Amino acid sequence: MLEKSLIKCEKFIHGNPSGIDVNQVLSDTPLLFSKKDGASELSFNLNSYLLIIDTGVVGITKETLKTHS
Repeated sequence: MLEKSLIKCEKFIHGNPSGIDVNQVLSDTPLLFSKKDGASELSFNLNSYLLIIDTGVVGITKETLKTHS
């Protein structure tokens, strides 16, 4: 049920989502994604930190892609 809800949200935000966001959120490991092969586990050790920053700028991905594609 969670996956179906996430896919519905993805379709609203992205228009035609690849599915990688939903797959990654539901996965315990990093994923490598290609349209041809789908998702596969990505095994690596960066020995570093992941920094996630929220710019505070609200945007819709599908609109951004329209102007930059």
